[in-house]
Amino acid sequence: MRRISVRDYLVPGTALACLGGALLGGGAYAYYAFYCLAGVVALSAIWLRSIAGSLRLTYTAERLRLTAGEASVLELRLANDGFLPVPWVQFNDPTLARWIRLPLPGELSGDGRHRGRGWPAPTRTFIRLPHQFWWLGPLSSRLCYCLATRLARGHYRLGPMTVETRDPLGIFTCRQQVGSRFAVTVYPAIRPLPGLSLPAGQSFGAFRTRQRAREDLSSLAQIRPFRPGDSPKLIHWKVSARRRELHVREYERTTTVQLMLFVDLFQQAERQVAGGMTSTDLAAEIAASLAYHAWERGHEFGLVGHGDRRHWLAPGKGAARFQHLLETLARMQAEGQVPLGEVLRRESRQLLPGSTVVAVTPCLDLALAETLRRLRARRFTVMLIWIRAGDQDAAPEEQALALHLRGQGVRVYELRDGDALSVGAGSEPAPTAGMRSRLSSRPPEVLART
Repeated sequence: MRRISVRDYLVPGTALACLGGALLGGGAYAYYAFYCLAGVVALSAIWLRSIAGSLRLTYTAERLRLTAGEASVLELRLANDGFLPVPWVQFNDPTLARWIRLPLPGELSGDGRHRGRGWPAPTRTFIRLPHQFWWLGPLSSRLCYCLATRLARGHYRLGPMTVETRDPLGIFTCRQQVGSRFAVTVYPAIRPLPGLSLPAGQSFGAFRTRQRAREDLSSLAQIRPFRPGDSPKLIHWKVSARRRELHVREYERTTTVQLMLFVDLFQQAERQVAGGMTSTDLAAEIAASLAYHAWERGHEFGLVGHGDRRHWLAPGKGAARFQHLLETLARMQAEGQVPLGEVLRRESRQLLPGSTVVAVTPCLDLALAETLRRLRARRFTVMLIWIRAGDQDAAPEEQALALHLRGQGVRVYELRDGDALSVGAGSEPAPTAGMRSRLSSRPPEVLART
């Protein structure tokens, strides 16, 4: 969309004054001045319209997928495809401008040059938005770069940029949208989890355990002949009819079926935490870290969240499933109208027995505590990660609910601002640079400021 407007009314106003004087008083000089000024205004308008249609702006990001806190370099190329020079041009993207800053000395590859095949590339020119050029010749282009930092978790659609140009005399200005759209996805950061003990998928060693093994109906081990004591539900009727003998299905056995992560996206429950983050951003980091931990150990993991729509990621394994989970977490926003307790009550009907349920929320209320207690009574392994904002102590009601849940066998972890995210029982890990929070499970599994 192109919009041309008058920027300076001096020349057009003078031309109109000359015309009025010529009509009222007559005289050749008044008409001559009007014709000259009107010609200047017309030429300026034609010039501006010509250069506005010949401008072309392309900008791309070196990386379209980032992790929260990482920086990305954007390349911007402004080209003039016409035969008239552009005296002044300014471009800006309000969505992107708040993340643009100039790089610090030595921040980018030494002296700021590209090193490739032994030949240094020209020094890259970094700018901030909005940026303006005072001259762009005909059939020429300008190349510059932007450094986008402090990108928060989310999915951003960037472009087109707003480009403003003027004629040589500055009488008119033209504002238009130039450039194509592209998307940048910022995934939540994955933190080490050395203190949160997740249940193992199998029991190791030659010893007896009370942990029950269950059949994984998604993993068929073999089809064998029927034996006394086999359940009739496992009979494979097609194979039995073909071989004229009863055959049954036999499935692989596992102790932990799946890890289900429930992220609280209730709009009224969102809080502001340290580092300019929200409780939803921190919950997404925790969920991504737990899923990565489960993926490394070969567990199935899934994700549930009710925001502006229902986010449901069925349990699965592998890198593709983990990538899908990161994409879902990047798009999640706290725009839901259903509390986490109600979400757990609805979605728990689809969970397989023996699953590990992890609820991540900044709000602990009676409805959520009751739902977690019922899940624990149904022999689910239940964990609650309670995100706390600020240094104030929790309300007595919330402390009582947390204590009651621990008494029912629910693992309750409290995450406060300024604590480092670390989950593991045993040795204390070395602090990671840039860690904003730490999750530990010291008795009685309540985080203390370190």
